[in-house]
Amino acid sequence: MMFPWGGELYPPPEVIENYAGQSAADLVTFVLSNYDDGFPVSAPVGSFKPNAKGLFDMSGNVSEWINDFFEIRPNSGEPTLDPVGPDTGDRHAIRGASWARASRSELRLAYRNSGREGNLETGFRIARYVDKPDAGYEGKP
Repeated sequence: MMFPWGGELYPPPEVIENYAGQSAADLVTFVLSNYDDGFPVSAPVGSFKPNAKGLFDMSGNVSEWINDFFEIRPNSGEPTLDPVGPDTGDRHAIRGASWARASRSELRLAYRNSGREGNLETGFRIARYVDKPDAGYEGKP
């Protein structure tokens, strides 16, 4: 699945999340045509339906600052299952689209960005690695 709403269709066929739509036209350069979620910037959590796993705002609203440091790895040709980032770095990985994003590449489920500081379109989600419960909290599993 390429997009949160499925398949190859772009833009979303209906309002499903808070992306850069017509409400944000005065704030951002590029918006989705014929898309208006009613929020020019971030929306209150739970303003849209949850995904199939019952989670809210996993794509859209705000991008997520995550624990992993950002790294660009050469493509080895082999798929990697659940990779984690490097142990150190000067930029954190940021994943997902936000209210300020509307391009085809930014709305993909695999979209990643990086940053050293916070910004108006980035939030965070409190989560924990569930497959390594004995690791403790050291910033990595």
